[in-house]
Amino acid sequence: MTRWLNMAPTLTEEQYQALTEDVLSRLERHTDPQLARNLRLLHEEFIEWRSEGCYVYDPMGRPYFDTVGAGGVFALGHSHPQVLEAVRRQLDRGGLSVRTGLVPGQLELLERLSRLVPGQMPFGYLGSTGTEAMEAALKLARLTTGRPGLVGMQMGYHGMSVGTLSISGIPYWREGFSPLLEPVRLVPFGDLEAVRKAVDPTTAAVFLEPVQWASACSVAPAEYLQELRKICDKTGALLILDEIQCGLGRTGRWFAADHSGVVPDMIAVGKALSGGVMPISALMFNKRVQEATLTRPLFNNSTYGGNPLACAAALATLDVLESQDLVTRVAVLGERLKAGLETLRVTFPSVVAGQQGQGLMRCLLTRDPRYGMMISMLLMKEHRMILPSMSHAPHILRMSPAFICAEADIDHIIQALRASCSEVNSLGLPGIDRYIREIGQKLIEGS
Repeated sequence: MTRWLNMAPTLTEEQYQALTEDVLSRLERHTDPQLARNLRLLHEEFIEWRSEGCYVYDPMGRPYFDTVGAGGVFALGHSHPQVLEAVRRQLDRGGLSVRTGLVPGQLELLERLSRLVPGQMPFGYLGSTGTEAMEAALKLARLTTGRPGLVGMQMGYHGMSVGTLSISGIPYWREGFSPLLEPVRLVPFGDLEAVRKAVDPTTAAVFLEPVQWASACSVAPAEYLQELRKICDKTGALLILDEIQCGLGRTGRWFAADHSGVVPDMIAVGKALSGGVMPISALMFNKRVQEATLTRPLFNNSTYGGNPLACAAALATLDVLESQDLVTRVAVLGERLKAGLETLRVTFPSVVAGQQGQGLMRCLLTRDPRYGMMISMLLMKEHRMILPSMSHAPHILRMSPAFICAEADIDHIIQALRASCSEVNSLGLPGIDRYIREIGQKLIEGS
């Protein structure tokens, strides 16, 4: 058995230090030497040892509240017993599929999803990641329409493959990987006139997230989505919604599209579908798209996509979401989180610019990247709260806590943020700059 699994569930401080040095040494040799050295010098190592509910625990058993949830993966929290039990039962029968016979779990899962998605989308493809689902959408868009053109959103995010980066509009992720797919037009999110100009008879599809997770949780207005549907219908282009992060209850409805009543041609889901246990994604689509696959049945393939273990986890996840009416709970908790974040804007106007989002998918916007980074660091060090600022936009702190949170947990998030904002407000930018210079000097001396 792997070495760390033979270790005790809780380590002494001496054992933890030895483990940390071992992990950092491997990180230095095999992944990122500079990161390993920086973590060692700054004593900012954090090893994920076990997790349960809303918490991740380090090897000494200290709890860290998980506010970001890996972008929505842990909708049911960590190690949900019903999901774990389903995976264990499937594992007793077998693990992965030989991909020759029929897998009952795949078909049951697609049937369940078809009843939840907007409109009539009874057909689907199962992958392991959101990127796989969106790659499948790219292929199907061209296959269905016979057109090459693709329209995406500036500051949109759909994955890290060359194809999905092509329709994503965040320069931080795109740079260095040219040439990307062509022809692609990226338009400002929410700008209908720009969409009208971009969509023409060569356009296969328009791609967007109804809530842009990687770009401050910007929410597409209902009227905007409704007009996009009309533009696509008029031109023959497909409307494809990426709900990998905002779908399956995250916004307080089963899908973010439900807030507007818009029915896309395809919709991608993932993250929460995993139950926080097994990677899985799905792309659901309508009959028009399905008919195009008749000319190319194997339009996409995934060795691990829709494997029996992942399907067991996904079906158990849907069972929990439905039986406990967690989507309704998200709507209530989301309003509580929104109200709490608004108080921070009022109390610390020089630090906090505002908040955006829907349901339990929220972003806190600070007035300077240094504020965002400092608040994130204080939350981790002083409150043991995992809430990182965005790497490509450090002034933004994004949060997607578990649906199983209690009201007290939401209040805990706000209290920790209030304390951190207060400290940052007292420091001011000059104080933060001094702190940054001290860290820089320490790293220089250590190198």
